Amino acid sequence: MILTNRFLLTILFAAFLLVGCIFKKDEPRTFLLSQESKDYCLFLSGSWWVYQNEQTLEYDTLRITSIQQVVSYSKNSNENLERINIGFEQKRMFSKNIFTLDRGDSESILSFKYNGGINETIYFDSKVYKDDSVSVTRTCKYIQYFDSLILETIQYKSVKHYRSIIQIEHKNIYWSKHIGIIKLEKPDGEIWNLINYSVQQ
Repeated sequence: MILTNRFLLTILFAAFLLVGCIFKKDEPRTFLLSQESKDYCLFLSGSWWVYQNEQTLEYDTLRITSIQQVVSYSKNSNENLERINIGFEQKRMFSKNIFTLDRGDSESILSFKYNGGINETIYFDSKVYKDDSVSVTRTCKYIQYFDSLILETIQYKSVKHYRSIIQIEHKNIYWSKHIGIIKLEKPDGEIWNLINYSVQQ
């Protein structure tokens, strides 16, 4: 009788463990944006940057106007993914006035869409790039990291250099941690340099 009770208790305990594992498997995984990507490109509304065209000496001011943060659930993958839409005002440097910062299942991705629906993406978490990994979703190649980089007599820290593979709107983009874009080169040779800024994170 004691043996039977112990056996029943063992079966009951195993059943509880099994049910617990089943329910735990059904819980969606949550992927939040990396701090690395936020440090480079997430700034509060009101942050602004002034750029000057190296050839024409024209100015363009980029100002953050809105931040929309959501965590959306994907039924197909059973995942919660963080996304931030960053709205901004500017005239010349970009063809659209919105960036989207998305968290995938392995990396954080900054994307900006051009006229015609072409989407260019920058993977801030990727330190390694393989030429055979080029796909429609990977359109910017990570080139180099600089602990310190001097541009136009100004020293910037923690700079990442990206090169566009498709080169429709941009050729080279330089990002500095806690500052944002410090230099942007276009395929036609147009170059925009950061000359002043005021940012909040």
